[in-house]
Amino acid sequence: MHRQMMTMRMKVGSALVLLAIGGFAGLGCEERTSQVKTAGADGTITGAKDSSLDSAGILERVAIDQTLHAATTGSAAPVGPLSGLVSFSSKEVGRYVPDPMDVGLKDISRSRTEKVSLQECVLRALANNFKIKTDGYGPAISATDILSAEASFDAVYFLDASYQKLDDPTGNASVSGKSDTRGMASGLRKLLPTGATLTGTYNLLRTKSATQALATPNSNPAFTNNFAVELRQPILRNFGLDVNRSGIATARNNQRISKYKYRETVRDSLLEVEKAYWKLVQARRSVVIQQMLVEQTKETLGALEKRKDYDVYAIQMTRVQSLLGTRQAEYVQVKNAVKDAEDQLKALMNDPELNLGEDIEIIPTDFPTLGPLVLDRIGEVRVALECRSEVQEAKLQINNQRINVAVAKNQALPRFDMVFRYTINGLSDNPGDTFDQMSTSNFQDYFVGLSFEYPIGNRGPRAALKKAELQRDQAIAGLKQVIENVILEVDVAVRNLQTSYYQVTPSSQAVQASEENLAAIVLRKVKLSPEFLEVQLNAQETLANARRGLLAALVNYNTSIVQLERAKDTLLRYNNVNIEAHP
Repeated sequence: MHRQMMTMRMKVGSALVLLAIGGFAGLGCEERTSQVKTAGADGTITGAKDSSLDSAGILERVAIDQTLHAATTGSAAPVGPLSGLVSFSSKEVGRYVPDPMDVGLKDISRSRTEKVSLQECVLRALANNFKIKTDGYGPAISATDILSAEASFDAVYFLDASYQKLDDPTGNASVSGKSDTRGMASGLRKLLPTGATLTGTYNLLRTKSATQALATPNSNPAFTNNFAVELRQPILRNFGLDVNRSGIATARNNQRISKYKYRETVRDSLLEVEKAYWKLVQARRSVVIQQMLVEQTKETLGALEKRKDYDVYAIQMTRVQSLLGTRQAEYVQVKNAVKDAEDQLKALMNDPELNLGEDIEIIPTDFPTLGPLVLDRIGEVRVALECRSEVQEAKLQINNQRINVAVAKNQALPRFDMVFRYTINGLSDNPGDTFDQMSTSNFQDYFVGLSFEYPIGNRGPRAALKKAELQRDQAIAGLKQVIENVILEVDVAVRNLQTSYYQVTPSSQAVQASEENLAAIVLRKVKLSPEFLEVQLNAQETLANARRGLLAALVNYNTSIVQLERAKDTLLRYNNVNIEAHP
């Protein structure tokens, strides 16, 4: 899908996710644009700030090329305004819904203040978030499973020693049943990718018999040795490269799945940080809105008190006093919401400089803004299906289950092995001569054999095959479900983004109209009747609600952008975060 940049979003400056594992190439749609690399065995993420980026362009949207879309589809983009594109600057935001610092509000101040941008919060989270660090070990741990699977083909050295003393009764007085036997066997055994087992063994045996009549003086004790090479090759069960290397293929797929899961952790952590940041922005500005509402109520009450001896009824005083108490109580709740939002953001960053135990006021420096928006729903879905880690994981799970089916089919076959063994022998009254005699290869043995085995009914392997086939079908159904969920998430994210976009302009118009309405009511020099007082109080509440609605629309717009990028699994690229292998 072709894209044309209308306005550039602020990027998280070259943040880099580092994994303590082998390569991460080909695992999605992330571009490798990072320049900062910091080693970390636990997957620690670090990054650098780009001071040249303009925070006013934080939340501008990449647009779809309308011309190309119309040329390829014959129709305009199905979502988004085609004309009358609007923008909403931080100056306008500050006018309608100011920050506490802009109006000098000290009610939420703390002993220490820390100004942070959205970019800085993301960088701090990438470097310190505990979940990212913890899950960063996953790919490295899964890499050891590959080594374990490959180790099944490593050669094995073995050494066996034995001692046997016999004293058996015999029916012949001239024959003794006494003997003393000592043996040693040493060699190498290796499993080959075809399923064959190759074994080389050297055997040395010392035998001393008590029967002098049956043995010459020079051969008691007698030393015999031999060197044997044996090849046992399965013909049916356990035959083939695919079957014998299935463990390696599965382990590699599992490692890729682990990498995808780690990327999901980073992606979802970024989403939570950005949502928490904008939630804090909303909470702080909601304090100002509520404080302005409380002050307006106090002014109304003050005006009534000045005229209580003339044209004000007691019911009017109690009405305003009751409403003032309610709005002050809400003000306390709104102030506490700021502290909750600050703590939530600090908990996501896990920055030691912003300890949860310290009394720190977090002051966001970025404003929720609005930029031009054009969306192509079909294009967004296509990108999501290409990039979502969950889709790739489901495909790898299907691949694993197909491997399991192939292995189960093979294990359901009869066992039919071919055995070939070649042996050279030696015999003498001392070990050295015995070895020399063996080295002449005068005494050679050959053995060729076939071995067949088949369980009656073969129910166990057949049940295992049926189970593997069902698990494969289950994995395929799981992929279909993942695809449906991805499409649903993208559709919802697109609609939320569109909805919040269209809400901003009427919300700002509602604020303007409410301000003008309240100003006109206050300027009226008439008797403060109960009906007129109720109109004024309602106008104050309407203005506060309009400001809250505008603030919510702006915050939702900024959050919806991030949620759409998350739904497409392009949030890492959107923030210029790159995942690479540990150097």
